[in-house]
Amino acid sequence: MTTKLDSARWKDTLELLACDVDSRPAAPLTDELLPFLTSVSRTTETIVVTYDRAAADLFAAFAAAESVCCASLGWSVDETASTLTVTASPTQLDALQEVFATK
Repeated sequence: MTTKLDSARWKDTLELLACDVDSRPAAPLTDELLPFLTSVSRTTETIVVTYDRAAADLFAAFAAAESVCCASLGWSVDETASTLTVTASPTQLDALQEVFATK
């Protein structure tokens, strides 16, 4: 995962999300996904990112990689609905919402 957050803020975010970036397999990064986002919504337990169907492979690879390095979060892709759903604590969702914020 990478993002437009400054490096100090990014380090704090990775800590909050309990991510071990060294264990992350090669895959698209957050910045590569942003052009394909169509919406981001939030519930009390999830962030749901809807994306352009043309980017389904990117989102599937991203979720698979994040499941390794940020294993304490729930990552699932629904290719039929073109959604990425992340299950996390409210504080972690706050951080993710900022990561997936569009320009």
